[in-house]
Amino acid sequence: MLCLLLALSAFILKSAGFRFLGENAHPLSLVILLQILFFTLPGTIAIGVLDFPMSFDMDMDISQSAKEYAVISTILSIILFFLGLAFLFKSRILSPLYYRAQDEKISTLKWLTFVSLIILAIKLASISEIPLLLAFSGDIVAAGEAKVRILTNQEGITVFGLNYIFRSFTSYVYLASVMLLSYDPKNSVKRAIFIANIPLALINSLYDIQKFTIVLLVVSTFWLFYIRGGRAKYLIRGGLLGFGLSAVMFVITLGYEFDMALVQDTLLRIFAGQNEGMFYIYQFLTPDEKYLWLGMPLAGLFGLQQIDPAAEVVQILFPTAGDAWLNANTYYLAHAWTIFGTWSIILGPLFVLFNITVVLNIARPFVAKNPTIYYPVIFWLIIRVPIVNNYSDFLWFKVVLDFAINFGFVFVVDYLSRSNFAIQQPEKK
Repeated sequence: MLCLLLALSAFILKSAGFRFLGENAHPLSLVILLQILFFTLPGTIAIGVLDFPMSFDMDMDISQSAKEYAVISTILSIILFFLGLAFLFKSRILSPLYYRAQDEKISTLKWLTFVSLIILAIKLASISEIPLLLAFSGDIVAAGEAKVRILTNQEGITVFGLNYIFRSFTSYVYLASVMLLSYDPKNSVKRAIFIANIPLALINSLYDIQKFTIVLLVVSTFWLFYIRGGRAKYLIRGGLLGFGLSAVMFVITLGYEFDMALVQDTLLRIFAGQNEGMFYIYQFLTPDEKYLWLGMPLAGLFGLQQIDPAAEVVQILFPTAGDAWLNANTYYLAHAWTIFGTWSIILGPLFVLFNITVVLNIARPFVAKNPTIYYPVIFWLIIRVPIVNNYSDFLWFKVVLDFAINFGFVFVVDYLSRSNFAIQQPEKK
């Protein structure tokens, strides 16, 4: 019954004017397809309904009631999310985003690429040990510990505001070069800019040995070519390459061998592994206001302790796991449940929708005026919203803050590049 309601809500969303697939598909469609319908829903049903085995045989410790609640609450939250989006599109609070190439913006993209190089160099220089290099040297444990230091802001660019720019800038500049090339692949200048951005994007995605960023970037590359003309072959290529990169990252970061076990474990981690943390949380934690303060800006000034439920449950279940295991992957609703209890089924999607609505409406006039530069920014920031990570970014409107800071920075770089270009032009007589 719930699956039928889910299908009906998706149909209602499509009927409201939302483009899931095809030319000019909305950026949110990739979030829905990848993070919700691919990473979240299949694994939730596999574990909760089909009794799919979990890592370390933890499925034996998850009660049937916890499994049922996980499945029901997840599907209900997705239905409410779809219906909320349908209302927003039908009432024209949200509208489609269109991309068009602007050759006159190539000079700006050159500037953005140069700034991307500087940002990446500063980012790498701020780290004492680069996890990827440690992994290549064979020291998997040290690589994992270095990764945790970066993710917990013990190293790297940790200045509030700047950290948002350093996290995303290189990725969306690369995507800007992809989009421009997709409209004119034979243009030598556009091809050169694209090639220059490839190593920057690869290093930025791989240096901290996180698998999600590189997979998302690769899938996004083929997705952008797909929405240019609606040819499904790009989706197939992107999916296969993304899967292959996931397998390679398991070899590099976890010491796997290239065999059939690698394929099996990669599939297990992509589907079931992305959702195991949700079942841990529902079974072993209880809602408490102490989880409310995670991610709250300036929480430290008020003496409010930041407790991540996805990290706490790992410490409870695996006390000897070590520092390299930072947290358990989970659908955002489980984190919301630790704060609001069953009300999270409503409040969870509500906060997600509010953040997305604010971001898309502020971005709309910028994208309409200068899509070459601003469409890739909003595209990247939308597709990486933490649906399969944590809820605090939505609760404390950090998704909006992330967007505002990055858009502001790109606006400044764009303005300076245009000013410099104007100065260099000879005065007409």
